Amino acid sequence: MIPAMVKRGYDKGFASALVASAATTDVLIPPSVAFVVYGVITETSIGGLFAAGIIPGLIMGIALLIPVYLISRNTDGVETAGERKEKFGRLSKKLFGVCWPPVIILGGIYGGIFTPTEAAVVAVFYGFLVGVLIYRNLSLKELYAVLRDSAVSTAVVMIVVAFAGIFAWTGSLWGSWTGRPKPF
Repeated sequence: MIPAMVKRGYDKGFASALVASAATTDVLIPPSVAFVVYGVITETSIGGLFAAGIIPGLIMGIALLIPVYLISRNTDGVETAGERKEKFGRLSKKLFGVCWPPVIILGGIYGGIFTPTEAAVVAVFYGFLVGVLIYRNLSLKELYAVLRDSAVSTAVVMIVVAFAGIFAWTGSLWGSWTGRPKPF
């Protein structure tokens, strides 16, 4: 995002600070991988974690949006309001299919239609349909690359979850092995 913002006339430091600040909001906005991993490790309701993250995530987003709007409207070289409005109209048509996954995922979980795991499957299937039918930019070669990258990412997360489970199990049995209190 930084090169695109600099190209549009934003200061490089401002763009860097904005991207670094906005990067922390992805943990709070559902569907968050961090919430899923935390929920699995601690056996906490993932739906409850998603519900708990919506309001703080929106507050963080608005807290970033207001100063960015105020700063960027006074920046020289940044596109005018008319240009932004025209671009937003074109972009909103392109993004219509992309905006539905959170509605489907959260609506399905809170509506009791499916579990968080089933919601992930529905979201993947929806993303596949959007890529193949709406945007028509997902070939078989790219599909293979996406599946391979997904398998690697899933393996990494599952290794972390497995070692966290081993760590928790070791900690819970520490006292029975040594007769001493837990070290952590």
